[in-house]
Amino acid sequence: MNDRERWIADALVDLSDTLDADFDEADYVHTVTARLSELLDPAETGLQLTDRAGTVTTTVASTPRLGELLSAEEILDEGPCTSNRRDGEDLVNDVLAAADTKWPRYAPAAREHGFVAVSTISLRRRDDVVGSVCVLSPVGSAVTEDERNSAGAVTSVATIGILQNRRLRDTARTSSQLQRALTSRVLIEQAKGAVATRLGVLPAEAFDLLRAYARRHNTLLDEVAKAAVGGALSGYDLIADRAAPRRRPSRGADQLR
Repeated sequence: MNDRERWIADALVDLSDTLDADFDEADYVHTVTARLSELLDPAETGLQLTDRAGTVTTTVASTPRLGELLSAEEILDEGPCTSNRRDGEDLVNDVLAAADTKWPRYAPAAREHGFVAVSTISLRRRDDVVGSVCVLSPVGSAVTEDERNSAGAVTSVATIGILQNRRLRDTARTSSQLQRALTSRVLIEQAKGAVATRLGVLPAEAFDLLRAYARRHNTLLDEVAKAAVGGALSGYDLIADRAAPRRRPSRGADQLR
């Protein structure tokens, strides 16, 4: 590839912006795969992205025939991407003719699709794995050391970018949950004070009334508290529909029925 340094610089810039609010992992890995296919042509590039549990969430291939193989790999639960995610070992131009023992169903299928060798690159950062890249070479092609080094730089940046974005989303989600919990707590405290004042009871009793009402009506406690603070729910409402103790009919009444 001509002007490899310029290409690497452009690719790294293209993949560096992962902190945008509109970041989408699926779109991102399509960009990663497209960049790698430019670098490694005529070899064909596929990528499987996984979630934190190791489940494949997105599969991208540079060609339809490689896409078929990636789909088959998920069904067969064997193949280069699967092995790479499990053992973390990258392959370099491994010959598919010698892979029948390792992948008894995948290897023959890959050869039937016209491929002779396979390389893999793990999308891994220390103990965090977000997926795997597989590069399948047709007859007469192979991944050179320079190409592999360049691809490694691209996949390293992509892996860091995906992990950073996931951590950013986790932080935002945790912050949002804490804020909702704080708002709910404040609202409930306000409702306790309002109900206690209206009914002339202790705050602890007011809380019991709010909680009992929420349970009877299958409503969130903070929704009941909001209604109580806003005046939509009166103190009388909190106690009016409390179920009266049910009286068991006498034996004589049963006999008269």
